[in-house]
Amino acid sequence: MTKQNQTFNQEDIIHYKYDQIRTKESLIKHPRMTREERAKIFMPFAALTGFGEAILEKQIIKIQKKSLSEEKNEEINNEIINIQKLLRKNIQVHVKVLYFSSKYEKYNQLEGQVLRLDSYRKLMVVNSQDECNTEKKSKYIIEKPSQISKEEVEINYEDIYEIIIE
Repeated sequence: MTKQNQTFNQEDIIHYKYDQIRTKESLIKHPRMTREERAKIFMPFAALTGFGEAILEKQIIKIQKKSLSEEKNEEINNEIINIQKLLRKNIQVHVKVLYFSSKYEKYNQLEGQVLRLDSYRKLMVVNSQDECNTEKKSKYIIEKPSQISKEEVEINYEDIYEIIIE
């Protein structure tokens, strides 16, 4: 390396300060990288892709679906029949439903408007206006939903634990 007509060994560079090595000319020729540019350099070397998602999946507490008593089953069936009667009269039905999500293996509480009942596939389709964020928790709810969503949710009749018509 030459600097001001002098030749140096690599060992000599160790004792220099940063401003002695980086001159104005070298800064113009090789400008500093932003943090984003530096991060892009190392992105392809993420050896553990998918590792973060695997850890999050392991952290979710999974529970088994509770079996319902005959009385509770009859109560849910009566509520479904009441909802069906109201929908036939073109009355909007707003419900709170506690149901078992087989995808996440936990109980969720959903509040929204019933769009339709599919008696052939035994599904209740609810337009979820918001995930229930109330402080009142059921003993079967493992965690509160993290985000508010506005979408159609299909709930199997067999997965329903509780229905409240509002």
